[in-house]
Amino acid sequence: MEIAEYEARMPLIRKRLPNMHLNTTHGEINIPDEYRYKWVVLLCHPGNVKFPCLTEFIPFAKRIQEFKNLNAELFGLTLEQKCPDIKCISWLRHNLKMKIPFPVSIGDTDNVSQIKEIIIPCRGAIKVRGIFIIDPEGILCLMMYYLKKLNGEVDGVLDTLKYLQARRTIRRQHQKLVQ
Repeated sequence: MEIAEYEARMPLIRKRLPNMHLNTTHGEINIPDEYRYKWVVLLCHPGNVKFPCLTEFIPFAKRIQEFKNLNAELFGLTLEQKCPDIKCISWLRHNLKMKIPFPVSIGDTDNVSQIKEIIIPCRGAIKVRGIFIIDPEGILCLMMYYLKKLNGEVDGVLDTLKYLQARRTIRRQHQKLVQ
């Protein structure tokens, strides 16, 4: 892959995320359009052939109310085609007594293929996870990639979300003063 082609596919901070129509555990959802006026924290996972592949979503699920209090919605996305969709979620519910209360799109290759390279550009043995924060207008504000062995730090994501919201509020207030 040439660098120019790779750069053309990488999402850019302060650009609108392309609309994605996804089949999820909560039905069909369009991101970011269905989340207008809300912040979205998109938790991307490359997937795994084992059922515990979604256990990284659990710390976020346990603190979903804190995200809701910040006018933010969580959304999970795993790209592994071999993970049999609802069976992963059922495995978590049955074995770990944990329900994932936010929508998760699992292996929706028909609709995710257009963004698979954008969200998780690595291939082969290096499997990375990604967290993306999207503002209420569908603008990408944060991209964070981390390695398989690290868990997404919920406190760090919440702090970053609060910072981005405060910065957006200050910027809007400044724009009103300038006008």
